[in-house]
This record gives sequence, C-alpha cells and structure tokens, in this order.
Amino acid sequence: MKKIIVAAALLSALVSANAQGVVALKNIGSGANGTVNAPVFTDATLTTRLAGAGFSAQLWAGADANSLAPVGAVVSFNTAALAGYFASTPNVAIPGIAAGGTATVQVRAWDNAGGTITSYDNALNRGFSNTLTVGLVDANNPAVNTLVGLQSFGLTVVPEPSVIGLAIAGAGILFLRRKR
Repeated sequence: MKKIIVAAALLSALVSANAQGVVALKNIGSGANGTVNAPVFTDATLTTRLAGAGFSAQLWAGADANSLAPVGAVVSFNTAALAGYFASTPNVAIPGIAAGGTATVQVRAWDNAGGTITSYDNALNRGFSNTLTVGLVDANNPAVNTLVGLQSFGLTVVPEPSVIGLAIAGAGILFLRRKR
C-alpha cells in the first residue's frame, strides 16, 4: 500500500511539473499582469473594427519568435459596441512550455469568407499583431496573464501568386517595349 501511495505522489509531482502553462486569449480586459485594449481593424487605417463571425482570430505561440505555431481554438469577433474584440474561453495552453515559463505569442486574424477559410495561412485578407513575451500560469490559477502590450492592427490583402506573376510579366513587357 505504501508503495502505491509513493508512486501516486511521484506521478502527481511529475504531471504538475510538466503541466502546460496558459494565457488568456483576449484583446480587451485585465488579468494578473495588467490590462489590454487592442481592437483589430479591417485595414491599415484602423478606422473600422472587425465584427462578427465573418472574421477569425487565433493565438500563435512558441519558445521564441522563430517557432510560432497556431495554438488553441479559432475565435470569432464580437459585434456592436465590442466590435474589434475577441475572447477565448477557456484560456489557451501553450504546448511544451510549463507554467512559470515564458512564451512568445502573436495574434493573427483573417477574413474567413463566411466561414469557408478556417486558417490564417489560407486567407487572402489577413493581419497579425506585434509579438509579445508573456508569463504562463498553471491552468488552475484564477489569476491568468493577459496579452499586455498587444497593439491594434489591421488586415491587409495578400495578392494571389497568379496576380504577382501577371504583374511581373506586365512589367517585363513594358521594359522591353521601352528599350525598342
């Protein structure tokens, strides 16, 4: 019996030591480390806020800025007075980084074309925030850190490769025409 209790205690200590740290994915509100207020906009002029289920956001995280990968669920934007803002429930666990550690994070948002585009990489109208270093806490800690330091950003249109190819071909034709 004593061996089972000792083994259970060791297993419990091992699991809690390797528990993933979490952060609150929200761009408005307060947390253990301060407050954040960083709405997301439809373009670089930062005048019209993203609103509703037609836009998505997701947290990207890693040990450093070169290892960012999508983590947690994709979230939609609020509407009306809270347009431009999002919040994920539950908090987002960062794989491979234990509570007490730090992670580099970035918010990425996109126009999901009515729900047909489910990832940032596939979107043509997308944008991303500045990168932040945040302290992670245990998932059971009620005082979760927020994305303090997050700055507002807007979406930009990423041209399709075929459009870029046409532009290069057109420039080449103009250049050859001027030479003659």
